[in-house]
Amino acid sequence: MRTTPTLLRAFRPSVQERLYDFYDELRSADELFFDRHLDAWIATSHGLVSSAAADPRLSSVRYRDIGAVCEELRPLARVLRHRF
Repeated sequence: MRTTPTLLRAFRPSVQERLYDFYDELRSADELFFDRHLDAWIATSHGLVSSAAADPRLSSVRYRDIGAVCEELRPLARVLRHRF
């Protein structure tokens, strides 16, 4: 059985000792996955992160009215309004 990927594993002391190996594991699993423990999408490839950073539909703006955000981006808006 395959374990569900989560960034929370990065805080374990055993993983801290081999953090870059852990990042390689995440990248080899998928360049984009949903971390159910963090309730967030995780991008692991440089290209995908760069694309997301340049996409004007994505930002760190706090969304007070989730209903005003297009349905496709609501899950991301829910996460971002509680972060940073």
